[in-house]
Amino acid sequence: MKILSLFLLLISAGFAHADWIPVAASFNEPKLYIDPDAIIIKLPGRLQAYHIADYAQPQIKNGDEFRSEMFGYEYDCDKSLFREMGHTWYKGGMASDLVVYFSKGDWLWTKPEVGSKEEVLLKASCTPR
Repeated sequence: MKILSLFLLLISAGFAHADWIPVAASFNEPKLYIDPDAIIIKLPGRLQAYHIADYAQPQIKNGDEFRSEMFGYEYDCDKSLFREMGHTWYKGGMASDLVVYFSKGDWLWTKPEVGSKEEVLLKASCTPR
């Protein structure tokens, strides 16, 4: 438990001063954000990025209310695939307040569904700046 608490503290401290840039989407909910300064290029065509999904109304995760999510995705831009590295759900907006739920791991590579937040974030992350 001490290790998890320390890990969550380090993550929240590291992202507290991030410059979250809004990501344009064809839908209104959730509002999506990316931290362009935290993008890590792993290999040519492969990168890691961190995002926030912010909701106007409370959502439910495992019976608990949350208003925002912060998560890290790894992208294979050449194949248009993504996989999740870690995900945290927060009670407050813009990844603030109490942590409602946390998961970590390298999940399987997945093709995003058309029109999904994952597709929007893949395109935004893989577009050269």
